[in-house]
Amino acid sequence: MSFAFIKFCETNSIPYISENHKHVRAGWIQITCPFCTGNPGYHLGYNTKEDYLNCWRCGFHSHIEVVKALANCSDSQARRFLKDFKGRPIEKKKKEKKSSELYSIPLPGGCGPLNKMQRKYLLKRNFNPEKLEKKWKIVGSSSIGEFKFRIIIPIYFKGFLVSYQGRDVTEKSPIKYKACKDADNARNIKECLYGLDNVPSSSVVVCEGVTDVWRLGPGAVATFGIDFKTAQVELLKKFKRVFVLFDDDPQAVRKAEDLAYQLDSLTKDVHVELIEIPEQDPADMKQKNADALMKDLMGEKI
Repeated sequence: MSFAFIKFCETNSIPYISENHKHVRAGWIQITCPFCTGNPGYHLGYNTKEDYLNCWRCGFHSHIEVVKALANCSDSQARRFLKDFKGRPIEKKKKEKKSSELYSIPLPGGCGPLNKMQRKYLLKRNFNPEKLEKKWKIVGSSSIGEFKFRIIIPIYFKGFLVSYQGRDVTEKSPIKYKACKDADNARNIKECLYGLDNVPSSSVVVCEGVTDVWRLGPGAVATFGIDFKTAQVELLKKFKRVFVLFDDDPQAVRKAEDLAYQLDSLTKDVHVELIEIPEQDPADMKQKNADALMKDLMGEKI
C-alpha cells in the first residue's frame, strides 16, 4: 500500500503543490521540507508512483521521519498516521530489458563555441574559458530553444558522451542546471561521476558539482549534488583513497559524512577521508589554493 500523501496534507493543513503546478514534475507532490534551513521552498517531494520521499536539497527521507517532523509526533504516533493514511497499492511496472551497451548521444541543437555572455559568466567566477573548453569540452548553447543562454556541460562515461547539463549564465532562471531529459540519456547522471574519465591515479576527490571539478581539476569528480546514489558509491570502490569534499553548509556536511560511512562500510580496501574548507565552496577557491590542495591530496602533480 502507498501513502495517501495528499489526504494527509489536507487533513493536517499542510500546504502542497501537485504536478499541475509549473514547478512540479509529473508524478510528484511537493511540500516545504521540514529538515532544510534557509529558503523555505517546496523542496520535499513525494513520488506517487514509487512511494518514496526525497528533498532535492537534503536528499531521501523515510515516511516515518517525515510524518514525525510534520506532525511533531512520536514514532508510534507516526506509524498510526501511516496506517490511517494508506492509499492504493503501487502498480508494479514491468521491467524493460535494457541494453548494457554504451553509446554517445548528441548535444542540443545549435551548440557551438562559447559566446561573449557565456565567457563573461565564467570569467566572473574566475574560470579560464579556453581551458574549460579544451579540458572539459564545454560548449555554448544558442539564444533560442530549450537550453538557451546556457553553458552545455557534456557528461562522459567510459569515453562515451552519455548525458549533459546546461548551466544558466543569466542568473535569472529558477533552474540553474537544466538536465538532459531521461528519454535522451544514454546513462542517468546519478549512475555517473562527472570527471571520472579524467582521474589519473588511484586517488580521487569527491565533490558536489561540476564547477567544483573545474576548479580542482583532474582527480576530482562530482556526484551532481549532495544526494548521491548507490551506483555512484559503487564507482568509487575501485579507488584506493577517496577524499570527500562537499560544501560547508550543514546539510552538505551531513551528506558527506553519509557518503564516507557508506563507502567505508562497503569495503575496507579503500581509505576514506573527509576534507573541509571552512566557509568556502571548492568552486570558489583561488586557483593556486585549489592546485596546492590537489597536489597535497593526490600526492603527485596533476
